[in-house]
Amino acid sequence: LRDPLLQPCAACGAAARRDFAFCPQCGSPLPRVCPSCRRPVEPIWPHCAHCGQKLLGEPAGPPPVPES
Repeated sequence: LRDPLLQPCAACGAAARRDFAFCPQCGSPLPRVCPSCRRPVEPIWPHCAHCGQKLLGEPAGPPPVPES
């Protein structure tokens, strides 16, 4: 069976869709999951380490250094 499309928010317990980045009830950040295998992924990963799926968005890098 497929994983449910909802996940509980760790902060308030409200149900939130797995593709949401933030809880619609309290605004807390939600963990990122792979759209293919639904396993947790890190924000810096360009591909899922569990199934190899390319992840959407650019990987987060270090913040830009302001020029002096």
